[in-house]
Amino acid sequence: MGIGLIHADADAANMVGTENGWVLIDWDNTSIRPQRLDLAGAVPDHFHESDRYREQFSTAYGYDIFTWSGWTSLRDIVELHSIGSYIRLAPDKPAAANELHRRVRSLHSGDRSVIWQPVS
Repeated sequence: MGIGLIHADADAANMVGTENGWVLIDWDNTSIRPQRLDLAGAVPDHFHESDRYREQFSTAYGYDIFTWSGWTSLRDIVELHSIGSYIRLAPDKPAAANELHRRVRSLHSGDRSVIWQPVS
């Protein structure tokens, strides 16, 4: 797995069913980068996708990121980065502030059982 086109937000929420099959939408963050970055954001631990979902996603993508020795480091970096939007929203949105605190506590404690909830 090398450098190539990545979607940067490839997950089930960005798939739309059509009469011809599934279409990937929301191409705002598309770029040329290490392709592992696409998978790290698509199958994070804190959203607790089932092992079956993660296996199916990896199979469809054509690469099993969980076999890569750097997976947990990359996962941790992606998860830390994901709290940035909550830092921006927190001052004006109590739900975002609460979620930010939950995420930071879970990252700090290493508690991977905490299920992160999206707040928009």
